[in-house]
Amino acid sequence: MLGDLTPHSLRIWAQSNIPTKLRVEIAESAMGWPWKAARDAQGEEALLDLNDQYPRGQVQIVGLRAKTTYRYRLLCGDTVIATGPTLFFHTPAEGPEGFSFRVAFGSCANDEGSDPEQGIFQQILQAQPDLFLWLGDSVYYQSSAEEWKSTQAMERRWSVQRAKPKLQALLASVPQYAIWDDHDFGPNNGDSSYSLRSESKRIFQSYWANPQAAGEGIYYSFRWGRVEFFMLDTRYGRSPLTGVQKNLLSAAQWQWLEQALLASTADFKVLVSGMQVLADYHKFESWSQYPEERQRLLSFLEQHQLGGILFFSGDRHFAEVIRCEEEVPYPLYDFTSSPLAAGLGTALADSQVPQRVPGTLAVTENFGLMEFHYHNEEPFLSFQFYDAYGQALGKELVLGLEDLQP
Repeated sequence: MLGDLTPHSLRIWAQSNIPTKLRVEIAESAMGWPWKAARDAQGEEALLDLNDQYPRGQVQIVGLRAKTTYRYRLLCGDTVIATGPTLFFHTPAEGPEGFSFRVAFGSCANDEGSDPEQGIFQQILQAQPDLFLWLGDSVYYQSSAEEWKSTQAMERRWSVQRAKPKLQALLASVPQYAIWDDHDFGPNNGDSSYSLRSESKRIFQSYWANPQAAGEGIYYSFRWGRVEFFMLDTRYGRSPLTGVQKNLLSAAQWQWLEQALLASTADFKVLVSGMQVLADYHKFESWSQYPEERQRLLSFLEQHQLGGILFFSGDRHFAEVIRCEEEVPYPLYDFTSSPLAAGLGTALADSQVPQRVPGTLAVTENFGLMEFHYHNEEPFLSFQFYDAYGQALGKELVLGLEDLQP
């Protein structure tokens, strides 16, 4: 699996059925494709050390060229064990200039949907995204067995999901970034009172090749051209709804987020949350259950007149785009994609949800695809939902950068 990709580095993750050590070799298109050993941050030959009962591991390779296509392969000793047309990557450009790219995203993947084999991931690959974001519930700890109470059961659940055959090509050729929600964190509607949250964090981080977490929990940010993504953790530091305190983000995460937003020079700033940020029309999990936290975020955006803000979210088991115009510096949009491969929820019609952008509701397995365009003088984005067969759903939404300014 490809993880965090920058102009000059890449995290690579792998899983095996037996403990082993694998060498990583890369070949650069501009040099005529000769294979050479990849190097880690210490200048040593890059090795994937796959160990434990469920062997998996990751390594960061460095010294890459920006805007360059590479092939890669894995070797056990001198024997090539993983190679082929799906094992490639293309490093992004560096510097302040913007460039166009596509980001696909979605949430909620288990074996209870209409296609337990999860063929939607093949359709995501066909859409040719430059990166893919997992917005939570990437696995479901089974409630019938209370799997979140056993680290071994949690490990087994991740190992099974990660080995899905129809997922492999997407993992191998598109950089993956992830956050969690309740079902891949622990129990349903889980929060900081979950007794195994530290163990859950360890397992989660061992199955994703994300950038380094910014603090306690799993939150972090990364940049792709003139777009910055802020990957939020709404579980690890979240206080129980029944408690006196109503914290959704920890104090440390709030400090990090506010400082990072103020420091960002990106045109578009995408806040990625496991659950909806802007929707307040339903009783299910969302930031509206923590009204003071939601208001703190919106007031911060208003106070500092921050432009280019977008929200990605999941959880709802259907897709929609929510538009918020109250107490914000300009209309804000929350793009909710769910489920990738899971049971479907029920949704109200557009006429009953004034917050929803009409024509964006999709009650089917789906993924979101957003393209940031930098061909013209004024950057803009285009967005569409797609179903498990790769067919466009509902209306396309186009927003210029000027539409997202105070």
